Amino acid sequence: MRSRSDSSRRARRFGVLAVLGITALLFTAGTATAGLVGWGVAGGKYGGDLDSYFGQGGLYFSAASITIHPNAEYIFTDNATTWSLNADARLTVLPLVATSGWLGAGLGRLMVNPDNGDKTHDTTVNLLAGFGLNAVPLKPYVEGKYMLKSGNDPFGLMIGVRF
Repeated sequence: MRSRSDSSRRARRFGVLAVLGITALLFTAGTATAGLVGWGVAGGKYGGDLDSYFGQGGLYFSAASITIHPNAEYIFTDNATTWSLNADARLTVLPLVATSGWLGAGLGRLMVNPDNGDKTHDTTVNLLAGFGLNAVPLKPYVEGKYMLKSGNDPFGLMIGVRF
């Protein structure tokens, strides 16, 4: 008979492998296209009721000063498998050659599957603000994300790279 901790470890391993697989897929898609399409990965920490580290991977579709950023996040929580799918839009408000700053918003779907309990699905509204460097190949950035959802609204801070 399998213990609950074995299934929890398998679920976490699956989540990590899913994030790595999505990142590999995004890498392939990002390098196959040129110009206005890119991809990126980030990691950070949420506060609030999530109070956990997370990893994110997503695509970037840019046109003028607007960027659409569909992305997926795996949130490393104890005793649960937690992830989200998001569709965010950003407006560049600091369009400099070497740096850029943006404000944004989007919608998301937060899924939590606890080891002992029922699955929950929350629709979220994401509010974003970030700053990035454009003059170096990896284009590093820092972004704050406020996730509005039912209950305690977590704030996340992430560091990432864009390609």
